[in-house]
Amino acid sequence: MASYNHNSDGPINGLSELKQRYLYRALRPNEDFQQDLFCVAPHSKRTINQHIASGLTNPSRFISTTTDLECAIDWAATADQKTSEIYGNERTVIVKIDIKYLKKYYPNVYYEACDLTLQCNIDHYLTSEKQENYAAAYQEVLFVDWIPKGAVSVETILESVSESDTETGTETSSDSEDDSQDYDEYGYYSNECHYEYEDYY
Repeated sequence: MASYNHNSDGPINGLSELKQRYLYRALRPNEDFQQDLFCVAPHSKRTINQHIASGLTNPSRFISTTTDLECAIDWAATADQKTSEIYGNERTVIVKIDIKYLKKYYPNVYYEACDLTLQCNIDHYLTSEKQENYAAAYQEVLFVDWIPKGAVSVETILESVSESDTETGTETSSDSEDDSQDYDEYGYYSNECHYEYEDYY
């Protein structure tokens, strides 16, 4: 696959600055964790800034992931709420992506990724405060074109909550230890990563 031409006047390419081993992604219904994950538009000319601004309605070569599992869960809930035709399944699979595996077996994928947890990359690639805030809030890391299946495994599976269940207050999970926690209308814990935004992916 052709590489994405990152500029060389400031940003840090690749994932070498990440201190953790795993990244997380909420899969689209047409993605399979047992297969390679591919971008939606491999021939797109859209930039990183454009992907962050409207990646859901305008597909690009980039695949969004996050350093924070709770943010991936929040992504799934937000996308399902705003675009049920895409995230309308009864469940959403959250996968983890092994950075160490990529560095060893797919260094091109590792070094082409864009780590938007780094302020130097945010400053270089993003052109508005809205995009900057969104990328920072969700601790976003972008892959270009694809993610090899060998690096991908299931972290958790989220079950959606039906509208009738939420209206009647029906319990949807028996393993919740704290009844005082706040859950949104999709049954996902409302965490600090939540950031209202128009689009995702």
